[in-house]
Amino acid sequence: MEPCWDFLRKSSTRKQESIYYPGDLVIAFTDGVTEALNERGEEFGDERLKEFLRTAAGARAEDISSRLADTLREWIGAAEQHDDLTFVVVTVN
Repeated sequence: MEPCWDFLRKSSTRKQESIYYPGDLVIAFTDGVTEALNERGEEFGDERLKEFLRTAAGARAEDISSRLADTLREWIGAAEQHDDLTFVVVTVN
């Protein structure tokens, strides 16, 4: 099954519903994750996050969360950040 990439860019007051099934993996994150800067001033970006998630396919939510945190720390290095880096990874039961 192909992953569903649902990147929401702006907050909305309209109601939105999604259907999830047992075993589905859901990852929610703030824009600070994709906008995380490295020491050269480059953003982590949507494509880099998508590639990370492709390589993490099949892993447990806890492992993906840990690996994403490590990947972001490595990307950022000593670069100062100006936004939060918040994400949640869950598996639907």
